[in-house]
Amino acid sequence: MSTNAALGVTVALLIAGCGAAAHSGLSSADAARLRADIAAARTAAARHEAAPAASRLVALRRQVSRLAAEHKLTAAQAQALETGAEQAQARVALDVKPAPAQAQATTTTTAPAAPAPAPAPAPPGKAKGHDKHKGSGKHGKGGDG
Repeated sequence: MSTNAALGVTVALLIAGCGAAAHSGLSSADAARLRADIAAARTAAARHEAAPAASRLVALRRQVSRLAAEHKLTAAQAQALETGAEQAQARVALDVKPAPAQAQATTTTTAPAAPAPAPAPAPPGKAKGHDKHKGSGKHGKGGDG
C-alpha cells in the first residue's frame, strides 16, 4: 500500500469517525482540526517530506487521544483513527523518501590562478631601445679613420 493510499485509508476512517459526530461529542471544529492534520500529512507525503508528514500524524494521534479522553470520540472511533494514523506513520517511515535532487548546481571551488610573473628587470645600462652601438653618433663605427 502506498503512503498516499495509507493516508487515504486514514482519511476514510477519519471521515467515518467524524461523520458519526451525532453519536459522539465531536464538534465540527474538532473534526475540522483532525481533517487539517490529515490533509497536511498527505500533502507532506506527496512532496516527499517525511519529517513534516510524520509530525502531522503525531499531531493527529495526540488530538485523537485528547478527544477520546474528553469523550468526544467513542472508543471505536478513537481506535479506528489511532490505527489508521499508526499505519500511515509506518508507511511514511518506509515509503517517503526525499525527492530526487533537481539538477542541483554543484559548486566546485578552485584556487585562483597565480598571476603571471612580472618580467625581470633589464640589466643596468641596457635599457630597452637604447643600444650604444647603433646610429652615427661620436662613438659609432665609420668616420675618418
